[in-house]
Amino acid sequence: MKKIFIFLPILLIVAINLPPLRWVFGEDNCEFSNGDGFFTYVEVYFKGDDFQECQRKFVEFKKRNLGDTTLYRLCPKNIFHFWDYGQYLFSEKYRLPYKPWSEIEARRGPITNKSGFQDF
Repeated sequence: MKKIFIFLPILLIVAINLPPLRWVFGEDNCEFSNGDGFFTYVEVYFKGDDFQECQRKFVEFKKRNLGDTTLYRLCPKNIFHFWDYGQYLFSEKYRLPYKPWSEIEARRGPITNKSGFQDF
């Protein structure tokens, strides 16, 4: 009987992270930045702006700019979102180091020429 109480929640978490049910919950949009805040990117899946696009743009950014060349994930992992555990374990974007936006914004300072692309 005790095995059922242990096995059932694990089975539920695994089932929710499989594709048919995973699609119901959808993909989580995440934000990314380098350490000094001069590169920022926001995923918007319905527009086709995914993590692979972020990586391509960051490679181009590194070719043109000097400075911090580490890409940080600005979206924290939430342990209560059990439907995201599969993403946390297998998605490449969750392997990036996490840094809160407040730390990056403090290092960057205020934007003087606000273009609308680095508003978050």
